[in-house]
Amino acid sequence: MDPIKISTAQFENRSGDKAYNLAVIDKLAGQAAAEGSQVITFHECSITGYTFARKLSKEELLAISERIPEGESVQELIAIFSNPIGMDDDQLKNGCSMIIDPFGDILEECRSFKDSFVTATLYPKKLTDAGGSRYIKARRPELYKDIIGQSHQPEQKVAWLKS
Repeated sequence: MDPIKISTAQFENRSGDKAYNLAVIDKLAGQAAAEGSQVITFHECSITGYTFARKLSKEELLAISERIPEGESVQELIAIFSNPIGMDDDQLKNGCSMIIDPFGDILEECRSFKDSFVTATLYPKKLTDAGGSRYIKARRPELYKDIIGQSHQPEQKVAWLKS
């Protein structure tokens, strides 16, 4: 794998205004791409807004929701935090979007309260040199398979979801 240049963005989204939010996402993604970034991340609910949703009914939430592609999730050892800034309904969001490498070092951090992004280059060698990679290779599932392999009933307690 070659090094990859990534960015994390932050912006003040408008609650329920998908057109505006997508326009800001498009603008910041274009700017990051122009600076050579191959990937850019945005905070959760950046398209619809975030905090205002806590006041919505199940039907209202379903009306603004969108399906995501089916597929398995892939966990990486690189953390990219994308956070909103400014007012989100009645809450002030402070941003602090950042890119953290596998060793826990902050590579880049958004330090402004403006719509912005930061970019860092990731090197694959750090993934294999980091402790997490070594621990995965050293695992011995035969020692704990009886513990983690036991059947169980998963439970989710989502406040608005009535079963």
